[in-house]
Amino acid sequence: MKTSIRSAQSVCPIPIEDLQRHAFVDDITDEDLIAARGLAATQAVENYLNRYLINRPVTWTLSTDELGSHPLASNGIRSNFIGMFVQPYRGWIELARPASTVSAVQWLLWDNAPESLQTSDYAVDVDSEPARIRLLKLPSLTANIRGLKVEFTSGYGDDATAIPEPIKHAVKLIFTSLNENRGDTDFKLISEAVESLLSPYRLTFFG
Repeated sequence: MKTSIRSAQSVCPIPIEDLQRHAFVDDITDEDLIAARGLAATQAVENYLNRYLINRPVTWTLSTDELGSHPLASNGIRSNFIGMFVQPYRGWIELARPASTVSAVQWLLWDNAPESLQTSDYAVDVDSEPARIRLLKLPSLTANIRGLKVEFTSGYGDDATAIPEPIKHAVKLIFTSLNENRGDTDFKLISEAVESLLSPYRLTFFG
């Protein structure tokens, strides 16, 4: 099992009317196409930033192999499997995105149903970017560990008012570029202007 992150679909924080006005689009007959380009621009921004804009539920799964080597682990659980035992080095594990809340943490087991942790079994730090958790309890069947699943909410807020203005302006710039270069694949989606707007908010992972 590989490390994976699943979430709900992106939501463009810019109303269609504002996208049209910014890109000087006079033809408003195809709102679906405009909405699709707005969504594509939003996803490009989110991919560059390594963060989501509008709040959404996220499920992050970490395999046992990755528990000891994932670049997002900060002195996290370095699990050494020796016979039937696991020796955890307790520390913080960074999530794949910032989080406002962590709703569930589960151990995934090979031969049994997932084992849910109580909130007293782990600590949460949502003030860090990305957010991080610290596991305080091993599963009852340590030899059967195949992964860890964390469910959390990620995004700046429930609507566009929580998103910094430079990020929203970057979405508009990318939308305009997509609209002006439709059918042309030989152009830079993240321009220098967009990079200058987004760089202060970008999360970079090392390891």
